[in-house]
Amino acid sequence: MDDKRILLVEGKDDQHVVYAIAQSHDIPEVFDVQALEGDGTLLDALPGKIKEPNVTRLAVVLDADEVGIDRRWDQLKHRLDQTFPPVLLPKHPDSAAHIFRSRTALCSASG
Repeated sequence: MDDKRILLVEGKDDQHVVYAIAQSHDIPEVFDVQALEGDGTLLDALPGKIKEPNVTRLAVVLDADEVGIDRRWDQLKHRLDQTFPPVLLPKHPDSAAHIFRSRTALCSASG
């Protein structure tokens, strides 16, 4: 069984930034950085990505500068509530990174 580790980012620019950070800090490439076309596309893809076979870790990088952290968190929460079993997030993010475990995937978010 393959171990799929996915990092979803909003676009190609974000993908290149992640690769540059990983390279400059000697972080091994143990995850597949998938660039989607914007925040809406990324959010819409979440429920399906969580259900993909063999996904053992799923992380998301989303900007919150235009909509604000509370609105972005609500959008993320809404999409993850659509999964089965649902990935339940706290009502509000805190300033520390979060790691949420479910039977289907591991999801990370930071506030």
